[in-house]
Amino acid sequence: MNKVTAYNLTHNEGGEGYNPHLAAAQAEAEAKAEARIQHIIGNITTYKAAWGAALAKYSKNGQVATKDLAKIEAEAGVTQLEIQIVKSRMA
Repeated sequence: MNKVTAYNLTHNEGGEGYNPHLAAAQAEAEAKAEARIQHIIGNITTYKAAWGAALAKYSKNGQVATKDLAKIEAEAGVTQLEIQIVKSRMA
């Protein structure tokens, strides 16, 4: 949790102090995101193959149109942000 998030959790709207419901929801969301990244790392070859197949399907002359990125992400089952996170962790 970064400093801004910690500040927001302790100084929520109206200066009421720590919000346990917000903290619990954020912790749950962070845990789900981390589990998703670990799943992708564990099955990296499957996701690489799916991403490559989706790129091949939507690329024209080696280029991909911006409008097709959402289709590629949906077909591959992984987003560009998740790919960047996985790459940074595996580097």
